[in-house]
Amino acid sequence: MEDRILLKSNGTFNDIKKALEYIVYNKDIEAREIFLTNCKSIIISLVNELLESVKRYPTPISYNKNVFEIDRLLFLAKSLYGDELLPIFQKNINLQDDEINYSSSYERYNENVSRNIFYDRDLINNLKAYNKELSLDKKYKGINKNTLEQAYSIFFSLTDILDIDSYNDRKQEFIKKNNIDYNTFIDYVLLYGYRYLNLASIQMKKRVSDTLNLMYNTYNDELALENVIEKIIESYDINVLKELIYTHHISPYIVKKIIQSNNSYNRKYGKDIDSIINKVNKVIELLHAEKKFIHYSITLQKLINCNDKKELEDIVKNNMRDLNKTNINLFVKNYKTNLNSLEKERLTEELLKKIKDIKEKVKADKDMNNTLKKEQDLKDFIESFDITPFFSDDIKTVDEYCNAFNISKNSFYTYLSYIETNNKELYLKVKEKIRKERSQRYSVIVNKTNTIADEIINGIKEDNEATRNFEILDYFLKTKLDFKEFMDIYTENNNVDIESLRKLRQFFKKNKLTNKIIPRQELNGTTIFMIGDAPYEVSKEEKEKTINYLNKKTIPLYTKVYKQALKRCVNGTLFEEVKEFKNVKRG
Repeated sequence: MEDRILLKSNGTFNDIKKALEYIVYNKDIEAREIFLTNCKSIIISLVNELLESVKRYPTPISYNKNVFEIDRLLFLAKSLYGDELLPIFQKNINLQDDEINYSSSYERYNENVSRNIFYDRDLINNLKAYNKELSLDKKYKGINKNTLEQAYSIFFSLTDILDIDSYNDRKQEFIKKNNIDYNTFIDYVLLYGYRYLNLASIQMKKRVSDTLNLMYNTYNDELALENVIEKIIESYDINVLKELIYTHHISPYIVKKIIQSNNSYNRKYGKDIDSIINKVNKVIELLHAEKKFIHYSITLQKLINCNDKKELEDIVKNNMRDLNKTNINLFVKNYKTNLNSLEKERLTEELLKKIKDIKEKVKADKDMNNTLKKEQDLKDFIESFDITPFFSDDIKTVDEYCNAFNISKNSFYTYLSYIETNNKELYLKVKEKIRKERSQRYSVIVNKTNTIADEIINGIKEDNEATRNFEILDYFLKTKLDFKEFMDIYTENNNVDIESLRKLRQFFKKNKLTNKIIPRQELNGTTIFMIGDAPYEVSKEEKEKTINYLNKKTIPLYTKVYKQALKRCVNGTLFEEVKEFKNVKRG
């Protein structure tokens, strides 16, 4: 078993990415189990280390890099271990609370990765492949190998792809025989590749099939093909025929169409059309048999004979993944039968070295071009960015500025990072305005927190001067802070006496939230309250009003919260009830 999947306890995020790439391409169940076990420990360790430098987590919004890193790690954990993340990690991650909701963290990570704050495209693709394989394997567990192999063979057969009519007929016959739809057919193709081949071959063959189909469907320049078709008809040199048919993606259908649509060709070759089609089919079958799905001999022969650096680079650039040791060995074996074993070995080594050197140069050029492009993109972006309106009295916050000028927050903070290095004075001016805005916003939160805490401790005074207990519904109507955030802010900004602190903790402990209602079940079920001394059955309309009210207020549908809101609705005291729900749909 390879060292890269062992993931030592002091492993990094990049170690996980490398290990995951290996796991996606590997069928070893034991290796996967080791990976998942070790990966979990590393994620927990890394998250705990980052949490030490983060004041509160999770947060509804943040520009702190450490928060982003935590988002990233938890996104990875969710992708690997499923939606039930909290039960797996809550006992091991510091500062955890049953009420933590990670949805904002995942959304924030998705937003950041799409804007290239993290360069995790390979990680995302590997996670998608990993989860796709697991879901397909589970969904089609009972489908036998032979059925999957038939679907795979139909989809990737070079002969069928070049002859679109034959491909469609065989595909439809398979779909009808197995009583499935086209999407299931594609799932069978992918699952066969996942189970019995590897992801690299799936991706390569899908690219080949897409390319050939695209060329077949978009090729309209028949005049350019006529000369090629004539050479194919007149030639009986098998190597010439192979190169012509492979290079120009010739199918029997195309040959037949050219002959029938061209009067001169039709008169000259029409009577021999069946034998011509038969010859083309035999060459395609030979290509198919020799190289399985794609034919490499022409490309490799060019690599042997060509000394033009630009042409060599183009050849390698267009076949980066396919020019590998397996295909070179196959080429030398099939096409260099006149060489002895030593000569074959020498030729193989020469080809491999030539390809390796060119690949390294192509990659270096690509990296350089990417770097230059990023630098130019950043330069263009900075030159087009106008920060002046941000200092206007009409603009209070970063959000207002971004909304007013249709700029993403990520773009704003990219600009901020740039001026931090290149224009310190402007950077400090922007930061000062942001600091003031956050300070004001935090002050509002603190005031609201103090008011809520006072009502929890002392109760709520109503219009008739009576005092009633503060309920959990009141809490969610006044703030979206989770319980832990609330306590952190309140205790940080107040000298809290022991009795007040006890009442607050008692309130949150008493109102610990676990179960949520299922709206459909609730609407169709029976709910009875005691109103005074008499039982009262709540109507479906009252339940509907209550659920819609909580949804509109973005209040979670926990059972305790819902029951309190429902009682207020029945008593006619649910906040803004008439105004909010006079047009509620029945159903």
